[in-house]
Amino acid sequence: MRQQGGMTPSAKLMAAAALLVMLVAVFAIVPTRAAILSQLWGLNQVYFAEFQRKLAARTAPDLDEPLFKAASVAEAPVPTAKYGGGRYDGPISVSLDSKDAITYTLDGSIPTRQSAVYRDPLPINTTTALRFRAFRDGLHPSPVVTHTYVIALDTKLPVVSVVMDPVDLWNRYTGIYDNPEEKGSEWQRAAHIEHLPVQGSGDVIQFPAEIRIHGQTSRSRPKKSFRFTYESKLIEPQSATSLWHPRPGEPTRTVVLRTGGAYRLRNELFQTLFAEVGGIGSPATLYLMLLNGEVWGLYNIHEYIDESFLVRHVAPGQYDLIPDGGDGAAVAGDKKAWKEFETFYKTHDASREGDFRRFGELIDLDNFTDYWLFNVYAANFDWPHHNTLAFRDRTGADRRWRWISWDVDAAFDFDRQGLRHDTAAWALRNELRHDLRFNHHKGLQDQEEFVAGTLLMRQLVKNAAFRERLASRMCHLLETTLRPSHAEGVLNNLVRETGSGLPLDLTRWSIAPKAYWDEVGAIRRFVRERPDLVRSYLGRAFGLPPQHCSRPHADPK
Repeated sequence: MRQQGGMTPSAKLMAAAALLVMLVAVFAIVPTRAAILSQLWGLNQVYFAEFQRKLAARTAPDLDEPLFKAASVAEAPVPTAKYGGGRYDGPISVSLDSKDAITYTLDGSIPTRQSAVYRDPLPINTTTALRFRAFRDGLHPSPVVTHTYVIALDTKLPVVSVVMDPVDLWNRYTGIYDNPEEKGSEWQRAAHIEHLPVQGSGDVIQFPAEIRIHGQTSRSRPKKSFRFTYESKLIEPQSATSLWHPRPGEPTRTVVLRTGGAYRLRNELFQTLFAEVGGIGSPATLYLMLLNGEVWGLYNIHEYIDESFLVRHVAPGQYDLIPDGGDGAAVAGDKKAWKEFETFYKTHDASREGDFRRFGELIDLDNFTDYWLFNVYAANFDWPHHNTLAFRDRTGADRRWRWISWDVDAAFDFDRQGLRHDTAAWALRNELRHDLRFNHHKGLQDQEEFVAGTLLMRQLVKNAAFRERLASRMCHLLETTLRPSHAEGVLNNLVRETGSGLPLDLTRWSIAPKAYWDEVGAIRRFVRERPDLVRSYLGRAFGLPPQHCSRPHADPK
């Protein structure tokens, strides 16, 4: 029977069931506040405040980070810790102090009201990244305080600690480590950086930065390179080392944390030897890196090569900085002068003395000669078609092009393919040479755009005097800077420097110690045997007699 003015019991039951189904569907789709706060629902902290605001109707009203802070509302005072970040010989107990409520995290995430509440001193028994902040009703939360405590870590190396929200690292949509091939400023994330020097050698330096994944090859490897940029004004000049210290008037600074390839030695060996003859490169400082308190291994920290680097290490000026033979965008300045130079060397003949003199006015021949010879000696597979950087001062009296060394990991018998590699033929070829291509036995082939990278030197060696100069300079280098005993001594120093952090690095990345020492042995054999092979390769390239390097050579520089 139908009731007057209402619904039948069965209709009411069906409506209630439908409402229940709808509510279940809604709550299955909309995450709880706890889920949002724990996962940030796939967003990084930069956008989380806006995300919270948009979800206000679905969450509790006491949002921690309003999108726009009212100017009239102050922040809670910054809480303090009994011990600051640093290196400690054993476990410590850290007390936090504030008149307000304090929450903290130990995983790198930003503390919220839902994070662990501080009540008693925190036992820090192992290396830990601690973040904390204060909350007071009616005020915005205090700024986040971050301290890294390095506890009884067995290394004599300086430590760099990177602390950042795990979502910005590992989230499958927004995390930079889980999306390593993504590039550009939109893939920068906020991080807190701490420089923790060897005990007794300086002050702890800490500052906020924007960090991204850096490089090419390491993006596909478990251990990746990083690059971070920070405001120079955040570094106290009196406490900063030369690596971190900004120059006057430098608004920002960019630093690269390079993995150093699989065995951490090749690039640094090249840069050290190249610097001895006045070659230009970005000096490396070896650090042990921590990521959210976890040992992440050995990293070489370099200044990023940009205009600020050139002003600091070459001379004040305004620069054009061109990567990879002009294939990419200019790092600094523009490519107008490079395109003009490119047109010149493609259309002029260095065998004619007038044209050769003009070459010498456009490029620093001594710099280019050493740069080319060192790469030939080291059997650099990732060159000259890649990893080249040329620069010039647009406004100075000397506007010649010069070359900088960067990223020479694929050298010194890399993957056991370099010792007997005829790199002179590779760097002078005018046609495809699949037999000289790295990993050619695995099917990799030479490419026309790779051959294009050899054209400048091919033009220069048309000049007989320059060929003699090039060969004489190599003979001189092989008898001095690159002589086996000296190069092996530099290698030994690098191995010793690496030693105090090596076990931590090998353990973190599951590299067997034997594999590392086998690689050191391969590099050692290379520096002992390579000089005689290079003499032979250059002699063949330039039609020189076998005894060419036997007669005395004055340094052509």
